[in-house]
Amino acid sequence: MRIARPGRGAARRYIAVQVPVEHKDLAESIQDLVDATVKAASGNAGGGAVDYAATEALIAEQTAAIERAAHKEVLRSLDVDASRIRVRGEQFAKIGRAQGTYHTLAGDTVVERAIYRQVGVRNGPILDPIGMRTVPTGAAGFP
Repeated sequence: MRIARPGRGAARRYIAVQVPVEHKDLAESIQDLVDATVKAASGNAGGGAVDYAATEALIAEQTAAIERAAHKEVLRSLDVDASRIRVRGEQFAKIGRAQGTYHTLAGDTVVERAIYRQVGVRNGPILDPIGMRTVPTGAAGFP
């Protein structure tokens, strides 16, 4: 489908993208990319030279921000929030919620998640269910 650009004096038309309200961070990242693209495209009138490397870097960063926001939404869905869980036959009790940093190919993303400690083990290591449920992806894999 070909969409014509509006001429001078024409009302700007928009295309709506439906993003569920619980994925607000993702929608904001998408809007930031659109805003940066519109600004870059509208600033090129006059036929002069353009520092396209700067434009390309800006678009790459905005695109990576969308990818990080998407990872954040998926990682949040992997959170296990229960008073007790069983992992590999061992009981773990929830000790609270904390921020966790997860390393993706698009960069780090921070997610609040429940954390656990093995029952009966004083000051034992903390268990991060999101980290346990994700499979490493190369050198930039999850913890």
